[in-house]
Amino acid sequence: IYLAFGPPRGKVAFLFPGQGSQKPHMLRELALHFPEFRASLEQAEQSLAGRFPKKLSAYIYPPPAFSSEQEKQQNLELTDTVVAQPALGVVEIGLCRTLERLGVRADMTAGHSYGEYVALAAAGVISDSALFELSESRGRAIKDTTHDEAGTMAAVSADADAIAKALGGMDGMEGITLANHNSPRQTVISGANAAVGAAIKKLEAAGLAARLIPVACAFHSPLMEPARERFAEVLARQTFAKPHAAVFSNTLGGQYPEDPKEIAALLASHLVRPVKFVDEVRAMYEQGARVFLEVGPKGVLTGLARQILEGKDARFIQIDSDRNGLVQLLNALAQLAAEGAPVDTAQLVRGRVRQPEPEARETGWMVNGLKAFPRNQPP
Repeated sequence: IYLAFGPPRGKVAFLFPGQGSQKPHMLRELALHFPEFRASLEQAEQSLAGRFPKKLSAYIYPPPAFSSEQEKQQNLELTDTVVAQPALGVVEIGLCRTLERLGVRADMTAGHSYGEYVALAAAGVISDSALFELSESRGRAIKDTTHDEAGTMAAVSADADAIAKALGGMDGMEGITLANHNSPRQTVISGANAAVGAAIKKLEAAGLAARLIPVACAFHSPLMEPARERFAEVLARQTFAKPHAAVFSNTLGGQYPEDPKEIAALLASHLVRPVKFVDEVRAMYEQGARVFLEVGPKGVLTGLARQILEGKDARFIQIDSDRNGLVQLLNALAQLAAEGAPVDTAQLVRGRVRQPEPEARETGWMVNGLKAFPRNQPP
């Protein structure tokens, strides 16, 4: 039973978040109720057996924390780039497969930083098992090559020009990379810890809000060059297929080529090139995307896309929020149906066994001045 209200507003775009969106127990309620999550997690743990001190599921869904120290430790373990990337891949592709069973399919996909790998898997460029293996290998290459200076990143509430001006132009930008062009009102800087710390002070002195973000390394900066070289060897052994949906690139700010060799070449440089998220969201809109659905934890990309296309005829929907996960999913499905996207509502009750109606019978008793008797057997 497909539910849709009127003709589609336009094409549906899936947006997959990257590192910084991970959190313990992410999408837990959905993982409990939809088998695609469990299948994804089981497949990932089989593919990555022996690569972590404990099962991947133990990092994503740890036991309850009974102290702030335990909670902090769980967050630190999940922030480790070797863990964070496959962990995000597991829940995001599990959610994607759930949506597909519910009839919601992407006309185009995009991811932010690491999320681009999930976008490629969602479009059939790589298999789910390849996604998990590449995720771990990418994180391992980063961790093994950064050593003492992994660097960090900070989100700044300004565009690139305002940041460059506040830092004093090219001279003040030494050691700093404008790594993520996230929206007209947010840019992420990347670099060594000391350089980013000094930049934050200058930015705040200029009246620009800046904050560190929970990542393990200075992604999309020259500090990632050793990791890029190592990971390129892994990518060279990977098989890529032609996408069955349009995939958009952080590096190009536009659509991926369909040639698998060109896809591999783009991914090889992805770690050291800036994320042109503003450009790619605008490119998706120009190619007909009108419904942007964030497929993953938190709602960061929903907010960024809304800023990028402010004033445009588009709908922005997130699946994760502070409310109960099942309630938010149903809310998101209703919004999709309202935009004309087909939703197979019958899948929501798949597997439920219909219980036979019990025979109607009277169980009450009546009492008069003489005696008590069943209601259906009056004297």
